[in-house]
Amino acid sequence: MIDCKMLLENPLVPPNYYFAKVVDIEAEPADYFFPKLLIKLKLHPMYGLDESSIFSAIIYPTDRSFFHYKNFFNTYMLGENVDDLEKAKGSWGSIEIYNTEFGDIEYSGVRFCYQPLDIRMDSWRIEKHEKEAIVSSRYNPE
Repeated sequence: MIDCKMLLENPLVPPNYYFAKVVDIEAEPADYFFPKLLIKLKLHPMYGLDESSIFSAIIYPTDRSFFHYKNFFNTYMLGENVDDLEKAKGSWGSIEIYNTEFGDIEYSGVRFCYQPLDIRMDSWRIEKHEKEAIVSSRYNPE
């Protein structure tokens, strides 16, 4: 079950736009056209965060959330069949991180946003570089 308490565990980082990779995605059926989505993201290592830092984002199935779905799909699943959410795993894109609070707990919120072409190209370069590094490490063990 997707629980919004997961959001409170997001590390607090300065608000900005960051490149992030989808490391996990979970869908929960809802009485609506879209399911409720839990997306777990990891920021690019160039930001210097601990390797175990994971950010969670939840997209709720409501009329007002349509653009959140659209931005997520356009960022991480461009050209893919949106019925197979697993294809988003390993994809890179740019997200907006903002600071928010619940009671006296401060945490970072995640917003999926429009990807201009130059940002999309940078995301694809990061993804390509990562895949090349994986292939290279298979053939050049240390």
